[in-house]
Amino acid sequence: MIAFQERSVPTLVSDGFGGELLAHGRVWVDPATGAVFRTELGFNGASSLFLKESKIRVDYRRDPKLQVLVPSEMEETYGFEIEVLHGQATYRNYRKFETGARMVTTPE
Repeated sequence: MIAFQERSVPTLVSDGFGGELLAHGRVWVDPATGAVFRTELGFNGASSLFLKESKIRVDYRRDPKLQVLVPSEMEETYGFEIEVLHGQATYRNYRKFETGARMVTTPE
C-alpha cells in the first residue's frame, strides 16, 4: 500500500467556491506487477461545503474476457454540514469496442 497526504495550501483540489480541500489517499499495488487493485481518495479541510470527511474508493478486478484490470465497484461518501451522502456503483459486462476509419482525399 502506498499512502499520501497533502499538508499545506494551495491544494490540488478546491471546493469550487474558494475553499481548499486537503487530499489524502492510499493505493493498493501488487509489488511484482505494478497492478492497482484499490484506490482511495479522501478530502477534508476548511471548506464550508465539506465539513466532514469525504472519501471515494474504487476496487479493481481482472476481467476474464478482456484480460485487463477494470473498475468493479466504486463507493463515495460526502460529509456535508447537515447530512452525509453515500453512493455505490457496481461495474460489469465490460466489452471491447472497435472502430475504423478511412482517409478520403480530394483532388486539388
